[in-house]
Amino acid sequence: MFLGIDLGTSGIKLIIIDEKGEIAGETRESYPSYGALENHWEQKPEDWIDALLKAAKALRSKTSEKIWGEILSIGLSAQMPTMVILGEGGQTIGNAIVWCDNRAEGMGKKLIDLWGESRHFMKSGVRLDGRYIAPMYLWVRENMPAVFPEKHFVLSAKDYIFYKLCKEIVTDPSTASGYGLYNINSGAWDEELCKEADISLGVLPIIADSTSGEFYLKKDIGELLGFKNRIRVVQGTADSVAGVLGTGAVNEGDVCAICGTSTTIIGVSPENRLRAENKFFITPLSRTGTFGMEADILSTGNTGKWLAEKFGVTVEELSELAAKASLGSDGVRFYPYLAGGEQSVLWDGSLTGKIAGLNIRNGREHIARAYYEGICYEIKRCIDAFRNENFNVKKVYVSGPVSKDKFYMQLVTDILGYRCVASCVDNASAYGAAMMAAIGVGSMDWDFTKHESLKRDKLYLPRPKINEAYEELYKKYISLGPGGRFVF
Repeated sequence: MFLGIDLGTSGIKLIIIDEKGEIAGETRESYPSYGALENHWEQKPEDWIDALLKAAKALRSKTSEKIWGEILSIGLSAQMPTMVILGEGGQTIGNAIVWCDNRAEGMGKKLIDLWGESRHFMKSGVRLDGRYIAPMYLWVRENMPAVFPEKHFVLSAKDYIFYKLCKEIVTDPSTASGYGLYNINSGAWDEELCKEADISLGVLPIIADSTSGEFYLKKDIGELLGFKNRIRVVQGTADSVAGVLGTGAVNEGDVCAICGTSTTIIGVSPENRLRAENKFFITPLSRTGTFGMEADILSTGNTGKWLAEKFGVTVEELSELAAKASLGSDGVRFYPYLAGGEQSVLWDGSLTGKIAGLNIRNGREHIARAYYEGICYEIKRCIDAFRNENFNVKKVYVSGPVSKDKFYMQLVTDILGYRCVASCVDNASAYGAAMMAAIGVGSMDWDFTKHESLKRDKLYLPRPKINEAYEELYKKYISLGPGGRFVF
């Protein structure tokens, strides 16, 4: 048995799988966020550990002592880029700054001016803003010097969990990429960027592959978790990268859409497709030597929740409402830019959401359907950017709550025009973390056709005539939106 731990934005998910990928048990525990009154987004790392212990206890009781005793290794994934400052003695300095906090936007701009936008992108593969760990760290160092210890470490959320389990300061390439200091070409911290920003290499974790390294659970935390045997721990990846693995999207040409509060779209490539003109960024994947072309839409599930609340319905009822409207929503267009920051491949943090094309005949169902169509159009915009780099799309894997929504799954399939797979795994990131735990000890390989659980995924096929109609609507959506022209 293998345990996957995924530290999400609102809760921690634990899942146990066997060597065939069958799920033996799973559970979730939530934790609060703080700082809303100051327009900040913070969490307490201590809350993460409390939630982990509660989730482990609940999972043990839901499965059996026999299953728990057969766990050989643990794999990790976590929200990115969320930052923790760790003192020399292992104490946390202040709260964790969560990835959606925007207080370091000004610092992000300063770093881009210092490094040069194109130069930094060709080193790191990322389009830096204030939501990366480097600007967060410099913001805290500049604005909170009184609480800043001379000796400290800068960790991601996953690095912190790994430290608590193993007492080692280690990260992986995908998580390192979220610092904004990782050189994707060399696979190491970029010494030039660090020196220019006055960030010591000594405060950063060592970098090791996602499934390598001889790291083991420390006895004290092992006893708290209920383990009696020696447990291997693999450092895993960022949650989005673990989600790609968890859906089984590991072959060239596979695209994974990880749908939750936000949506991450990743295309799997065996080569580093870093080009100065890229509209997306490049992320190292869990399998060494593979890369993801990645774009994020920051407001998807949370926009749906917002709209459902305004309409006085549940998210499930919102989908039912949308299904009542006809293709194209009677001309209504919903641009889902409600959260700020990067928006698919537009890279304009000033964008705000809007509903356009309204007329007196429209009802709630047209706005609801336009919301779903808008999300799908933005996913298509991202995939089109991948295709511009000669990326041949073979199949799109969809994970998250929407994968259970038949209306949404058929809609995204018809709009994209590709075969789409609805993942049967509810927690793809936790599942991917468990798979890395199994791969790390040699109990699994990278041939996921052997995994029985993934064979229960549901395949959706595009309907040619509907796809043709949506191609024209998509062009109109693009041409009447930000930029005012059809780009791809």
